[in-house]
Amino acid sequence: MNRVLSSLKELTKDILYLLFNKKVILIYQMGKVGSSSISNSLKKRGIYSIHTHRLNTKYPFTTKFQKIYQTIRAWFIKRMLKNKEIKIITLTREPISRNVSGFFQNLEDFISKKKSEKKELIDMFFKKEDNYYTISWFDRELSSIFGIDIYKGKFCKDRGYQIIEKGNIKTFVTRIENLNRISKQLGEFLEIENFILENVNEGSDKWYSSMYNELKTEIEFPADYIEKRYISKYMKHFYTDEEINKFKNKWLRKEQ
Repeated sequence: MNRVLSSLKELTKDILYLLFNKKVILIYQMGKVGSSSISNSLKKRGIYSIHTHRLNTKYPFTTKFQKIYQTIRAWFIKRMLKNKEIKIITLTREPISRNVSGFFQNLEDFISKKKSEKKELIDMFFKKEDNYYTISWFDRELSSIFGIDIYKGKFCKDRGYQIIEKGNIKTFVTRIENLNRISKQLGEFLEIENFILENVNEGSDKWYSSMYNELKTEIEFPADYIEKRYISKYMKHFYTDEEINKFKNKWLRKEQ
């Protein structure tokens, strides 16, 4: 019931925001990439934003409730965004870390008890987690919904962000790995003076935090699982060869 009420409250706020504002901030990104730090920092300034992980409802949902609610919400948002001036903020993250974090975020939808054996969790991860979600998100969502091809422009890896303009839409793209140093640039993009991005570490307060930390250190990924993700256009666009090798070695448990 709490989930239903909070979802209805969120939808009502979204509709009112879209109804009375010509300029819209849309925080639109894959889950578990640090977007809550941005939305919460905006809230502290009294600035509302629509925060969603998906507007494309054509690929599978984790639960029946998510399918119903997110389909309705996406319908309203997409239709009410027409003729608006839209500023999109989207983020990326190294895919295996994001996949593990995303699995635990939805853990209650996968298991019926809050204590599980490590082997059970690891088996469940490989069975349930959409492991290509991260590297396919921009094609599934941003390109499919707004016609914005993130890969056409050049992402400046040293600078850590990219701005894309298309018609009435401006998009700010950054990486979770760069969040602690792009407050000024994000504030300028949003036209907010003295914007400060405050870090939110949601995972540390969750009931699953101990299981999450334990599994992160002990899960073993097959070499081909790692390779398939790190040779993707997603990784090559957002990360340097040196960064990619460090990520590979981390999950292969090699000494740095």
